Amino acid sequence: MSDFHFIRPYFLLALIPMLLLTYLLLKRHNVIQLWGKVIAPHLLEHLLIESGTKSRLRPHHIFIFAGFLSIFALAGPTYEKEASPFSEDQAALVIILKTTPSMLAQDVQPSRLSRSAQKISDLLTKRKGTKTALIAYAGSAHLVLPLTEDQKILSRFASELDPSIMPKEGSSLKAALDLANKVLQEGKIPGTVLLMCDGINQQEQAELKESPYPFAVQVYASAGPPGAKAPLDIPPVQALNENDLKTTAQKLRGSVTKMTVNDEDLNRVNSHIESSMQASMKEGGERWKDSGYVLVPFILMLSLLWFRKGWELNYE
Repeated sequence: MSDFHFIRPYFLLALIPMLLLTYLLLKRHNVIQLWGKVIAPHLLEHLLIESGTKSRLRPHHIFIFAGFLSIFALAGPTYEKEASPFSEDQAALVIILKTTPSMLAQDVQPSRLSRSAQKISDLLTKRKGTKTALIAYAGSAHLVLPLTEDQKILSRFASELDPSIMPKEGSSLKAALDLANKVLQEGKIPGTVLLMCDGINQQEQAELKESPYPFAVQVYASAGPPGAKAPLDIPPVQALNENDLKTTAQKLRGSVTKMTVNDEDLNRVNSHIESSMQASMKEGGERWKDSGYVLVPFILMLSLLWFRKGWELNYE
């Protein structure tokens, strides 16, 4: 009970006029004071019928009690938190897809980028109903699709991405993460980020010395394992550096999942995403439980007394 407080304390200001009204009603219905103005006190005490008058429940008593209960109910007394009923529906996923020439490598078929797009489509099938956004990045980051539950259009957009459409060469992971943070903040919902890339260079790692982001980042290695064979007519590309990915994932409170030929990688990614989302919802999706509703039945029961014949509140 140390956390007891009111969610809407401004309603407590209504106690001021309620206290004044209580004083006026009690004064108005004080029999001794009322008749004392016209009958001598030494005669009045012999004229009053004492039996039952002090304990008798009158309309103004019910009105006063119900009034105070209503004010406290409106103020929203609370002492514990509860999960928001909409937190699960609101939890979002932001997918960041690296779109650089290195993602055209064919150490996985048909290419790193195409396979990643296929994995995105398969992942969305497992996460039906989840609001998802797509960000593509190279030297700059761009929002391909804002938060949406339309899996088909997001999968289509992901499959159409190509390094040739990116306006700036290079690789800027920080720009992509900043954009993901903006998407979640504007949506005002908790969520997590899935980063799909084939590597993180030293400059990007240096920019991520500290993680100011409120979400966890799960890293998906969009490349074949070290030593994976590629077609001979394709220029060689840098092999996957798992250590760099693991270091970055630790900084961003996430983990690394390596690409597989089956759904094992997606099951692992989905599990990590669920864990991250639950943590995000626990931090940002909880609310104080409004206990004012508990008082409503009592207020309604008191109001039923007004249906008694002859009950009225006289304040003239």
